[in-house]
Amino acid sequence: MKFESIVDYLWPLVPPALGAFLGLRYAKEQTKGDRVLSWFCSAVLGIYLGPAIGEHMALGPKTTVGVSFLIAMVGAEVGAVAVAALRQWAADPVGTFRKWRDAWLGRGT
Repeated sequence: MKFESIVDYLWPLVPPALGAFLGLRYAKEQTKGDRVLSWFCSAVLGIYLGPAIGEHMALGPKTTVGVSFLIAMVGAEVGAVAVAALRQWAADPVGTFRKWRDAWLGRGT
């Protein structure tokens, strides 16, 4: 087996492993509010938006369940990003604004 084929086989596994490593490295204990927000973003959106999208697009029952799971997973990630962003803004609003503005405008660090 050539090195290139091993790399091609392992490449899809690298980003999730890297994300999991970074998530575990900088993990913090969730507050009650964080847990409620994560639950809302994942469970409630998956329960309500999944069937709504399935009905609107005339999907079958299996596809609708898949869409519901996908929305639940993405909703959990959106909730985690929202909590991290809100913590960053609460800690240093002006500095966070400058960092985000510079990133948006493509300025170097």
